[in-house]
Amino acid sequence: MSTPIQNHSESVMRILRVLRGDLLFLSREQVEMLSEGNKRSANKLLGRLVSARILKKRLRLDNYANFRSPIYHLGAEGCRAIGMSKDEIMHYMTKVRTYSDRALQHLLEVNDVFIKFYLGSRVTEWLWHDDDKWFSVELGLYPDGYVEFEKDGKKYGAFIELDRETEGLEVLKKKFEKYAQFKRSGGFKKLFGDRMFRVLFITTTEEWIDRIEAENPGDHIWFTTKKDFMGKSLWERHWFAREDLYSLDFAALPEPPEPPGRIVLELDGEISAEEEERRWRDQLEEARNRGHRINNKLAWGSLYGFVGIWGLSLASLKPVVSLILLLIVLYVVIFSDP
Repeated sequence: MSTPIQNHSESVMRILRVLRGDLLFLSREQVEMLSEGNKRSANKLLGRLVSARILKKRLRLDNYANFRSPIYHLGAEGCRAIGMSKDEIMHYMTKVRTYSDRALQHLLEVNDVFIKFYLGSRVTEWLWHDDDKWFSVELGLYPDGYVEFEKDGKKYGAFIELDRETEGLEVLKKKFEKYAQFKRSGGFKKLFGDRMFRVLFITTTEEWIDRIEAENPGDHIWFTTKKDFMGKSLWERHWFAREDLYSLDFAALPEPPEPPGRIVLELDGEISAEEEERRWRDQLEEARNRGHRINNKLAWGSLYGFVGIWGLSLASLKPVVSLILLLIVLYVVIFSDP
């Protein structure tokens, strides 16, 4: 008997919405994350949903560590509950049945990243590895994902690369260069607008990050471990790039303008030196002229004073004093500047 979707709890609705539009499979741990409960409550919820055929269980065969561990996808009643037609249900069931076991581990790890964004922000778009858009852009590779998300009305975007340390340094170097070229060419801006360009590279250990960070050609690739990403808040400052740590709500400063050419700088330096030397000569000449004018004023003032004293001396009939004063006046007139 079909269970109406409107009668389910919010946690069940969240699981159905994710499986309907974004994820193909969920592990038990991921169901626990989406239901925001504990292991026991997640197991009880899964038992109830599988019994009601809302979810269906598939056993993993991809590796020894996860051999025959269950993963979950929509069951027949779950497909009907979200409004799938009969043909859509048949297509969906064929897809989940034929999905390669070898690809399951990587898919589930990328699902972890998606759920972390889904619960910690408002995800407005998620492009998967096999999205048709990657066939039409000049990126030259297929990212594990591209996410656009919001916090407090602010919009952010990032490419997702989930690394399990299975690719060598040379392969990663070429991948980083392709991302850098995609930015330089204007391809990213043409496709995604003015959002900040960055690649979130989630990997295994800090030691591995130390090795691959040296191959990073710029500050647009941010590194963290899967443990830190899953264990800390989505918005915590734990992304490493160019010897610093960043949080996802970091906003880059505008890029500085291009500096002028070296020739222009040298020419400006020569012009400035010539102007400074000319200014110094002008100031020296002005100071010398000012000193001459002051000396002239003092000399002529002294002349007028001595003439007056000389006249008084003549009037007093003192020839010796008059002679001395006359000599002084002649000295001032001869040796002072005109």
